[in-house]
Amino acid sequence: MPKLVSISYSKLLLVVLGLQIFTEARAQDVEVRIDVDGSGRSAKVSGKVLQGDRKNERNFVFKKSVPGEPRLAERVSGVLLDGALPRQLMAGEYLAGSSFSSFAYSVNLKQPTASAALAHSSWIGDQAGILNLDDLLPQFAPSGKKVSANVRLELPAEWTSDVGNEFVVNDLSRSVMMVGKGIRRVDTGGSLALYVSGDFQFQTDEAAKIAREVFDEYSKMLGGLPRKDYRIILMKLPPSAGFGSWEAGTVGSTVTIVTGDATFASTALQRLHEQLRHEIFHLWMPNALNLRGDYAWFYEGFALYQSLKLGVRVNRIRFDDFLDTLSRAYTIDANAKPRLPLTSPAVDPTVRYARGMLVAFLIDLQFLANSRGRSDVTTILRTIFQTHGEKSEPTDSTEVLKTVIGQNAILDRYVFGADAIEWTGQLAAAGIESKQTGRTTTLSTAAKPNGRQKEILDRLGYNNWRKLGTKK
Repeated sequence: MPKLVSISYSKLLLVVLGLQIFTEARAQDVEVRIDVDGSGRSAKVSGKVLQGDRKNERNFVFKKSVPGEPRLAERVSGVLLDGALPRQLMAGEYLAGSSFSSFAYSVNLKQPTASAALAHSSWIGDQAGILNLDDLLPQFAPSGKKVSANVRLELPAEWTSDVGNEFVVNDLSRSVMMVGKGIRRVDTGGSLALYVSGDFQFQTDEAAKIAREVFDEYSKMLGGLPRKDYRIILMKLPPSAGFGSWEAGTVGSTVTIVTGDATFASTALQRLHEQLRHEIFHLWMPNALNLRGDYAWFYEGFALYQSLKLGVRVNRIRFDDFLDTLSRAYTIDANAKPRLPLTSPAVDPTVRYARGMLVAFLIDLQFLANSRGRSDVTTILRTIFQTHGEKSEPTDSTEVLKTVIGQNAILDRYVFGADAIEWTGQLAAAGIESKQTGRTTTLSTAAKPNGRQKEILDRLGYNNWRKLGTKK
């Protein structure tokens, strides 16, 4: 049973915990001090470049935007490089008169107006906040290259962080932490810990139990993750955010969920399960993969689909809910204009997610039909994870996905092309029927599926509720 424990912030405990992104090391690239002003919702950052290959030693550049916040770099002010004022080229871009080693500046960390930015950027609220080093610190190296740092936090009285006050970060672009008052650490057992700020409509041990269940299910499906410690940050939105508001994101080994109250306590717990099913999947894909290129259609679409299947598998949702979600995704994609390939930068993110999930479903159906239910989409995911994990050589994502998935007709038409999805034949083979009413599509199971159809339906989770009811 999960147990609530107090947090110790000694260096010894950090070594014992062995946090994935905060590990003891030497000869770091950067040394950083972050002084957080809780009442002023700001931070003063100072530091030195110790070593590393900077592309242009005179440039000092910050991240420009995150989802929900297109003017992220405008928060930075008072930049000094080796004690001198640099030339400001635009918001978040500075040019020093000569190469420099030391830097200092201030950052406005007021809570974002757009909720979408809450799980993806640095900010400070009344009682707690998020420090995402990728946007709080400048971009010290070209994209894709790791930069390590010695980090020291100076926090207001009674404030703590979930990683301590002094630590080493191996990759600044994948390092997130929570700071604030009253942070609680909840053990889930094994390599996963839950850190909580705020009071929720459910008990923290319930949240820990759900996190453990989801993490273990993906471990069985895909294989064990390479690192020893993973974290979930769970934060409460202020009442002003309104019922039902929430945002989530996964960076490196850290899942962040910022959520408000739901209409009912049972709804809040159900929503948390859904959030964790999706975000914990990202600890494997893409975070533990070594693939090059933009393949968000895959890891977002397959995350949605695998989360849906897992929800049915552990009896958190019904098979009817599974079909209803796919129906809504089809309706979104069918009504998208203009139709664009999922690989196009101009495609609407909602369409990319919806059609990506439908592609995962179609591939799942094809695998199930070809193997008489013995192989499904999990086979693909496990193969990709085991052959292209972090320790493998970097490989082009398109080449890998085409090779492993093998259903090139599906990929060519719906991912790299923009054809309207035609799934009548595959649905029929699985014992699923489609009904069109105006611009809305509805899926349902066949009244009397045959033996082959039952095999596929059973692997999709059709009989899960019935099996649950027969357990003694």
